[in-house]
Amino acid sequence: MTRWKEWSRGNASNLVYVLMVSGLVFGGQLLVMLVSHMLLPAAALGLVETVLVVCLLSGLVVGLILPLLLRLKRRASNAEKAIDSTNDGYWVLGADGRFVDVNPGYCRMVGYRRDEVMAMSIADFEAVAVMPQIRAQIARITQRGHESFETRHRHRDGTWVDLEITVTGVDQRYLVAFLRDISARKASDLALRELTRAAEAANQAKSDFVANMSHEIRTPMNGVIGMTDLLLDTPLEADQREYLTLAKSSAESLMAVLNDILDFSTIEAGKLALEAAAFSPAEAIAGSVRTLSARAEKKGLALQCYIDPDMPLAVSGDPKRLGQILINLCDNAIKFTRDGVVTVRARVTSVAGGSHELHLSVNDTGIGIAHDKQQNIFQAFSQGDNSSTRQFGGTGLGLAICAKLVALMGGRIWVASEPGQGSTFYCTVIVKAVCVDAPPGQSTATAQTE
Repeated sequence: MTRWKEWSRGNASNLVYVLMVSGLVFGGQLLVMLVSHMLLPAAALGLVETVLVVCLLSGLVVGLILPLLLRLKRRASNAEKAIDSTNDGYWVLGADGRFVDVNPGYCRMVGYRRDEVMAMSIADFEAVAVMPQIRAQIARITQRGHESFETRHRHRDGTWVDLEITVTGVDQRYLVAFLRDISARKASDLALRELTRAAEAANQAKSDFVANMSHEIRTPMNGVIGMTDLLLDTPLEADQREYLTLAKSSAESLMAVLNDILDFSTIEAGKLALEAAAFSPAEAIAGSVRTLSARAEKKGLALQCYIDPDMPLAVSGDPKRLGQILINLCDNAIKFTRDGVVTVRARVTSVAGGSHELHLSVNDTGIGIAHDKQQNIFQAFSQGDNSSTRQFGGTGLGLAICAKLVALMGGRIWVASEPGQGSTFYCTVIVKAVCVDAPPGQSTATAQTE
């Protein structure tokens, strides 16, 4: 039996032995008292009463303590069986770092027999086998009383076993530890990280490829549209003009889809360059709305634009991307509105650091968006309802592009809508203040998104 077992489990037996010895002494005293009673009859009554009282009290004490000690011993035995049968490791260290007790679970973890482990110290297994460090760690745990951490122990075959360990100090003499093998979990985490990195690399490669193909895809499409325009300027028969007009419309629709996909991929790849040029925000906003007036008129819709008269004459930012955001929002409003009006409003507020915050809103009287769909519409390839794609067309990338452009420009975008009552899209972007006499259109810097 080890010192630890003698210390922890032998106490109950020691107490039983003490009680047995005490009983023998007490029995001897009773014998002496009985002999004295026989020799001194005059004191018999007092002596008998005393003996009876002492016997009664002793019986009560023994009757109460012995069952308690037996129960404690059974519990200790059960705990020992549980520790020996568990797959988790268990050991007890002395203050010198040598093993006092160890269970079969730990022996299986490190590949040694119990007698071999008992002849070793913790330094033989630790990844950093430096005894001064081990002793310092033992002293620290002994003072704190409890500590949990991850470590690695050396297996018999030279490999390392990842362990999760909880150590408790006992009487400032021993360390009791429970250990769990987490090697499988560590390997699984590593494999998951590798798969994640591989997936991210593949996704990045895809985005880089599509972004780099932008010029190669757009160039032939521009050629098709340009040559169709030239052909439409020549004398044609009515049916020929109709066919060419349809071909041009289809080419322009395809070009719009390509532009959305390529813009989104460019942003995803972190290769979108935001220009910093001085421009008139009022002119940029009005010009963007004006490009859609013919389409709104064709659907019988009123397209209105209200610009805050306090709008600064010039700011520094990217007018092209600002116009792209506004055109996408207005294009959606016209697409999903059968009759009524589309209203654009623009105002400005000043923010710290010599910047302005442009506030844009686009309101329509269209079909509206269900509440549970209002967050999804800013995700790629998503629309307010699956049937919308078939009824109204589109790739579902317009609002996703708007959301990413707004974020790159330091703003945010959101929507307020009720089904059947129309929608209002809001967005903000940050632009820098410039001198009033700064010539609009002069480029001042270029920022590369990461």
